Amino acid sequence: MFQRYRTHLKLGQTFSHETQTLRPPAVNEWLKKLDSLVRQAADVAEQCCIRLPTNNVISRYRMSLRIREIIASVEEHLKQVALIGITTMLASNEELGRGLQRIEQKLDDLGTAATSSNYPTATQRFQPVNEPLIVGQDDVFSKLREKLIDEGEGLTCLGVVAMGGAGKTLLLKTVFNSKEVQDSFKQDLVLWLTVSHNPSLSALARHLGRQIALQINQLFDEGGGQDDYVKRWIYEKMKSRRFLLFLDDDWENSSDGLLEPGGVGRAGCNGRHLQTGSERQGQKSFGKIRNKLNPDVENKLYNRLRLSYDALARYNPHLQLCYLYIGAFKEDEFMYVEDLINLWIGEGLVTTNRPGYDPLEIGRAQVNVLLDRCLIEGSVMDADGQVMVCSMHDVLHDLALQIAELEENCLYRAGKNLQLFPENECKGQSRISLMENNFASVPDSFEGGQVLSMLLSENKNLTIFSARAMATMTRVRVLDLGGTSIQELPSSFGRMKQLVCLRLARLPINKLPESITELNKLQILDLSTCNQLECLPSGIGKLVSLKYLDFCYCQRLQSLPSGISRLLSLQYLRSEGC
Repeated sequence: MFQRYRTHLKLGQTFSHETQTLRPPAVNEWLKKLDSLVRQAADVAEQCCIRLPTNNVISRYRMSLRIREIIASVEEHLKQVALIGITTMLASNEELGRGLQRIEQKLDDLGTAATSSNYPTATQRFQPVNEPLIVGQDDVFSKLREKLIDEGEGLTCLGVVAMGGAGKTLLLKTVFNSKEVQDSFKQDLVLWLTVSHNPSLSALARHLGRQIALQINQLFDEGGGQDDYVKRWIYEKMKSRRFLLFLDDDWENSSDGLLEPGGVGRAGCNGRHLQTGSERQGQKSFGKIRNKLNPDVENKLYNRLRLSYDALARYNPHLQLCYLYIGAFKEDEFMYVEDLINLWIGEGLVTTNRPGYDPLEIGRAQVNVLLDRCLIEGSVMDADGQVMVCSMHDVLHDLALQIAELEENCLYRAGKNLQLFPENECKGQSRISLMENNFASVPDSFEGGQVLSMLLSENKNLTIFSARAMATMTRVRVLDLGGTSIQELPSSFGRMKQLVCLRLARLPINKLPESITELNKLQILDLSTCNQLECLPSGIGKLVSLKYLDFCYCQRLQSLPSGISRLLSLQYLRSEGC
């Protein structure tokens, strides 16, 4: 991609010496925005060079996300106008030529940083973590491996069916990472998708497309997010290739139609069967997983797991709610431990009577209890072996959902593709999680007087949170609007007097309402990657309880109000990338 941009920019430099056409104002604005984007790229490239040798895993991962965001922004900007045409027709002087040359150099720097900073290269595959051979499953493992690498058998689809918690995913990971299978498909596509309950086929298709693009060393063209375009792109890339596709946790054929490009043929696999024979000899798919449990078996399983949940009360009465809080996230979600602890702090689940103790450290101790009891799993560790990212097994996630909704007055509907805000279901609920859905607004008629926490992050279509609805949320302690499309926050923010944790990361806002300074119990304020944010409230010094303030990568934030010096409780201030 960088090479393509460099070619376009070099054309612009050439024409800048040969044409004397006067540039219209609109073109000047377009070029200014491009230059601004690439200046951001230069800043990130510098951060990569300076910080990555000592950064932990999470910091490196966040830096990689930031690089991807900038690349996507540049690419989207270039789509607005054909760059070759604009440089051919409108480049007018040597100054523009020198400017284009500077942009070219900055893109070079970003490309170098992205490829030299321990991020995945184009030839690396997304793979689950290597697992040891499963004790007692040697025969099953050997049979599955032999079926996959036996070219003469003409295998098309193979299912692995067992009750929840029997080790299906672990078995698949072991087969996936075995040397024999990897060697057999060295020149082919080896793909892994976790499907889960009520999946978004659009999200699955995009994830599959990114994996394919990474392995064939090409850019993934999402076609503006159009589902049919993405499926056709996948079809074109897969139709002439052998592939090994693992579909983990596919309940009730929920991935049907994943590879059907708008009804125009099939790419070989639709999650239920393969179209093989003369069209594509040797294509293979493995990983059809269905869980159809007898209700009695399911009840026995959950009752046994319930013992571990009940035992948490002996350690700390808050630990049970800490465990149930993880059920608020989408199934198979990877969760940053620090973000999870911040939510616990907001709910008052991390407490101590000892002055001077860091709540984050106490929260990590509570995470370790859940890890030791195998209620959550460590997914990413730092250099010291401390868990930075965690996840939860599907069965334990289902248990958390069951207990939270039946006993703790919670409504957890993360990742359910909801098109409308479920107002009726939310009535009287104390904890609401509607992350990663598709509704556009929280209506005026919503009454949130009983709500203690509301998690709405990653609802890309959410643009409106009614001021009246927000004013009713007088008891709320945790509010997460991160990753939504809300451009202006209502002035009724100041009514949420009990708010402790407020997460506004990645919002397209240019300012915060001044009423936010009335939240005198606020301890955690996350403004990271609010790229349009230009200033903080002048009265921010009134937030006397604030302990954690994050405004990383707020590119337009030029200065801080003088009142920030009055934040005497502040323990964590994060400002890199500004």
